[in-house]
Amino acid sequence: MPTTSLSVLWDLTTTDMPFYDQMIKNPDYFRKAKGLESEIIYMTPNTYMMKCAKIQNSTLEAQYREVGRAFVDTYRDRMLAGVKFPIPVLDYAGGLQEGRNRAIAAERAGATTIPVLVVSRVGQVLPDAHPLILKQYPLGQVPEKMPINMDIPIPPLRGTVAPKTKVIVPENAALRTNQELDRAVEHLGYQSVSLSEEEVAGLEKPIPTDVELINESQRRLRRLKVIPDGQLNTRQLAHLNLARVLAQTICYRNPVSGVYAASIPPASDRVRTVGTYGTKNKAGYIALDALDTGRITIDTLIHELGHHRQYQKTGEAEDLEIEHAEAMTSIAGETVAIVATGKLDKLLVDVAW
Repeated sequence: MPTTSLSVLWDLTTTDMPFYDQMIKNPDYFRKAKGLESEIIYMTPNTYMMKCAKIQNSTLEAQYREVGRAFVDTYRDRMLAGVKFPIPVLDYAGGLQEGRNRAIAAERAGATTIPVLVVSRVGQVLPDAHPLILKQYPLGQVPEKMPINMDIPIPPLRGTVAPKTKVIVPENAALRTNQELDRAVEHLGYQSVSLSEEEVAGLEKPIPTDVELINESQRRLRRLKVIPDGQLNTRQLAHLNLARVLAQTICYRNPVSGVYAASIPPASDRVRTVGTYGTKNKAGYIALDALDTGRITIDTLIHELGHHRQYQKTGEAEDLEIEHAEAMTSIAGETVAIVATGKLDKLLVDVAW
């Protein structure tokens, strides 16, 4: 099978997981603030699978049992059609891997090497899964063809392990792959649980992983639609105008690009979303139902302006981070101080609390 060009298969700027994408964009921040370092390393798909086994204290055969033939076939066909895929991840700090299906699909498409974002704590000594570790190449300098001579046979793709015992988990359970994602999972209305491979096989129905939940949340929020001011009722428009004046006053040094009413899909099946912040356009969005009352409008505005300040400072806009909590506390105090001056009295007349 001919070797497929590496440049065709991968988008080296993304892992399709916001946490790691920010790490690619802002490695210095993560090294200093989080104690995490990362680099993109090229390795064979089979070496990647062996490292997955090592990181999860598993076996190579067990890793291949987690690979779905339908996913592999679909991904391979899309790769051969020229679709670029997000790169796989090996996170030694969090004990996480993500990308086995993509790795095997790339191999089936003819690639001999794959780029992997390798994450570790600063100074952490990484285990070696196999004596053959390919040379690290700077981005843009990876050869199109790399010879490989592995003496470990690749097991065929198989189905999942047959369940031995029935396993019961909470209705809102999510499979933990990275403990650092627990708070984000909780924010989405789910509870992270740790399960062995055998316990996963014993579940009555599949449960999402924490990474899948977060990725799905990001996909949902991309479907946001701005609602023009002309489609708002008098009360909603009054609350939105108050939010806009507050945003301009509070963020006069690093202004937001705007505050808009929007139709915002729920972040998950268990929570609703009343507001969101766009990191690309630096805009705040408030859900239509949140604009029905002044209190919820202001609470939502403070939350999203907190993300704006957090993003300006750290390059992240994630909930449940210390920087976001500190920013919200500060903005809430500033809001009270502004209202106390009486400068917003004319706007407050039309507000329904």
